[in-house]
Amino acid sequence: MRVPASFCGVFAHKPTYGLVSQRGLVPPPGVVADLDLAVVGPMARSARDLRLLLSVLGESPIPAQAPPAELKRLNVALWLDEPTFPLDSDTKATLETFVRRLQATGAIVDQITCPVSAERLMSTYILLLFAIIGANLPWTERHLYELLRGPAKIARAMGANALSWAQCVLAYTARHREWLQANDARAQLSDAMQRFFTRFDVLLAPISPTAAFPHDQRPIRRRTLKCSDGHEITYIAMLKWIALATVCGLPATAVPAGLNAQGLPVGVQIIGPRGGDVLTLGVAQAVDEQFGGFRAPPLK
Repeated sequence: MRVPASFCGVFAHKPTYGLVSQRGLVPPPGVVADLDLAVVGPMARSARDLRLLLSVLGESPIPAQAPPAELKRLNVALWLDEPTFPLDSDTKATLETFVRRLQATGAIVDQITCPVSAERLMSTYILLLFAIIGANLPWTERHLYELLRGPAKIARAMGANALSWAQCVLAYTARHREWLQANDARAQLSDAMQRFFTRFDVLLAPISPTAAFPHDQRPIRRRTLKCSDGHEITYIAMLKWIALATVCGLPATAVPAGLNAQGLPVGVQIIGPRGGDVLTLGVAQAVDEQFGGFRAPPLK
């Protein structure tokens, strides 16, 4: 929900994992257990409406109305630079302008790199995510990935990265022992983030490497995204900036940050500690009221 909200210039809220029941919506028909990583949350044109919608989703304990957070002296960690996480220059410039406006309110902003190991974060995310996808693949496709598992293990051992075909094959065909290892890695990452939020109130980060782009119907592994400077990045890099909150089950509120040089919306995510949904929603509401949020597209 964060990515489409960013592309459309609206607000969205990814709740703390488990805050809103998935029953009847996310799991496949006949499945009772909640789906791993998945959450149910609202999208709206204002932060106030996010809170209202969340208050009625599955009897969430979020109050329907509350005052906005105080931005003055808010302790913000800003994560805009990560060597292996691509970010289009126009998108980054839009986010930097947003951050300057935030600082003008009196918020304290410290630039950081990834609060956890980026490589471990992505390898954990890919295994957990693609294990879910692999469980629902047709038998013929699963069989093909099983045949590729041996070469994939060799490629991974030789240094293939977390978003490589090798890691994806291993995730599609993950054994229970491997899933348990990834689940423990997730728990360790989550513990690290809980410690991180003893030093910062919220973490501000990009949502997508680029603004919205034309539809591409090719197979995912063949798709690319073109950045404003002309270079291309892999489509699967879309997973990178959203991985942290997803893997660790953290609340993340998507807020419109402004328009890029082409006039396209760019969003920013306000990530909080586990259970800190009221905090991220309050910050989003303050930003909405002080900066203005959703801008209706021009009529043609």
